[in-house]
Amino acid sequence: MAKKIVRIREYKKLDLRGGILFDGFPSIGLVSTILANYYIASFNLDSIAVIDSPAFPPITTIYAGKPKFPARIHADEKLKFAVISSEFTPHPALDREIGLAICKWAIKHGINKILTIEGILEEKDLEEVGKVWVVGSTSKSMEDIKKAELPVLEYGAIMGIPAIILNECKFLNVDAYCFITKVHHTHPEFKASAIVLEMINKLFPDISLDPKPLYAEAEKIEKKLREVREHIKPVETSSGLFYR
Repeated sequence: MAKKIVRIREYKKLDLRGGILFDGFPSIGLVSTILANYYIASFNLDSIAVIDSPAFPPITTIYAGKPKFPARIHADEKLKFAVISSEFTPHPALDREIGLAICKWAIKHGINKILTIEGILEEKDLEEVGKVWVVGSTSKSMEDIKKAELPVLEYGAIMGIPAIILNECKFLNVDAYCFITKVHHTHPEFKASAIVLEMINKLFPDISLDPKPLYAEAEKIEKKLREVREHIKPVETSSGLFYR
């Protein structure tokens, strides 16, 4: 697959210095997307930018009668909080470029904490589904995780955009926090979403939300997201990649 350009197009400038960025691109499962939608709705975050690429699916999702790009950034200046939201999983060939674009944008705006989520498919031991671990990019972020008494991922592998963010943030000495959760294709993911939210609450009380409504609402969100994703599944052909 030929290299594609990923760019972030801003239409509103906010002061986000010292803030937090939540990466809502889905990997395996929908935990990151569920949480991104919950944050945006609960804090009434303002739409400030879009993430765009020629390799993204040619689709717009309609919400409240308005079209939306496949990947967006919402934020609040007072909270110093920004959230990336998207309903589709990018082609793996774009993961590096997207991850680097996210880090570059965060640093440009003085954001010094990035949160990301990686799903791990669990097909055998269903009791493992919903379990969550955390890993940080720096000594400071690891200290934060241990101080909050959260389970640390001691060994393992992380793939995709979260891996690029962790690696780049380690190199640049930026605090990144990756939440790794086990998912199963037949099990709802709102439970894991609520567990991750509770962990984020412990790390960052300034953006804490009540997880109880998430248990009630996330099932509806998850159903809607799955319907959207069904329409934008990537298809490989002899001539390359396209979205049906």
